[in-house]
Amino acid sequence: MSKKVKYHETFAKFLKLAIMSLLLLPFIIQVLKLKEAYPLHGVQFSNAEKYADSLKGSENYFNGSWQQLKSYQIQENLLIRNVSIKIRNQIDFSLFNKVNAQNLYYYGNQFFRFYCVDYHEGILFMGEDEIKEKVQKIKAITYALGDSIPIITAIAPTKSYLYSDLLPEYNTKETEYSNYRYIKKTLLENNMHCIDFNQWFMDINTTSIAPLMGTGGVHWSRYGATIAMDSLINYLNEHTNNDFKKPEWRFVQEEEVPNVNDNDAVYVSNLKCPPFDNELRNIAYYETDSSRKKVKALIVADSFFDVVSYFGLRNNIFTEDSKFDYYYGTQPGIGENQHLEEGIFEEYLTSVDCIIILSAVVNLENYSWGFIDEAYKRLVLEEV
Repeated sequence: MSKKVKYHETFAKFLKLAIMSLLLLPFIIQVLKLKEAYPLHGVQFSNAEKYADSLKGSENYFNGSWQQLKSYQIQENLLIRNVSIKIRNQIDFSLFNKVNAQNLYYYGNQFFRFYCVDYHEGILFMGEDEIKEKVQKIKAITYALGDSIPIITAIAPTKSYLYSDLLPEYNTKETEYSNYRYIKKTLLENNMHCIDFNQWFMDINTTSIAPLMGTGGVHWSRYGATIAMDSLINYLNEHTNNDFKKPEWRFVQEEEVPNVNDNDAVYVSNLKCPPFDNELRNIAYYETDSSRKKVKALIVADSFFDVVSYFGLRNNIFTEDSKFDYYYGTQPGIGENQHLEEGIFEEYLTSVDCIIILSAVVNLENYSWGFIDEAYKRLVLEEV
């Protein structure tokens, strides 16, 4: 037998083996439960569910709606689907720096989140009059509650400032007429409480002993959240003449991946080989000083407070009856979030040590998500 014939026979056997492997791949994935090993994270939109809802149970074989529904259902339940999506996402990310997740972008070595690719702060500006009106309402609410219950606007950090040098020029357009700059300016002009974590994080970003925001995250890291809450307690103690308990914590060495919020953008990007920020540090919280009072607070916040809430920091410094009102009830939250019920609104607000409105820069277009207007109506207008 000639070498040429032997080569062709070997190639044919290899080709048959490859074809058989592909045909058996769904069976292998099913037996080894590889679909569960490669779950997809983040919000998943189902065309099958959407189409079924539109049909309202009236799918019909003769007009093609039944076939279309089954097609959607088969596509979304293919055993190889999750692995295929992750491989496709990895190829787009590795070759083109493209992230196939809603509102996420990758520049340099950092993940960013914008609501549109050409985002800059000026396009979301609420307007001078609306901001001034809200700040005047805060002044009136503060007067009604008394100075002992400060209303603190806390502005969370954003990567568009911390790593602006990595972004395209149109994403970093500076203007005084941004919600971030104008809300901060108006609050300070009216002697209202404002903590600018964004500016502080910019000041310490290059000298921090651990990442303030992970390369694969869009929220502050657990370390960033910890020092932010420490700063908040210092601010409260200074402005209320109290001695509230500060966070008690230490760095810990763990082999497990740091918490999801440190790497949340990577998590929902569904990559086959996700990048990992080796500089991230895990933190453990502990209790030693039980004599110092914890803060009872109403926290009206976006997902930046999730990092505080989920991993022990919240219980370390806030009382059990403190409430985390996620987006002031305008969005469905997860975890231990409690919207302020109508029946206890006034009673609860007069019982807290402080009210914290915590928002990312990009969410300031919906400053307080309606809480300021509701508090003004109940504590000021209804008392007149």
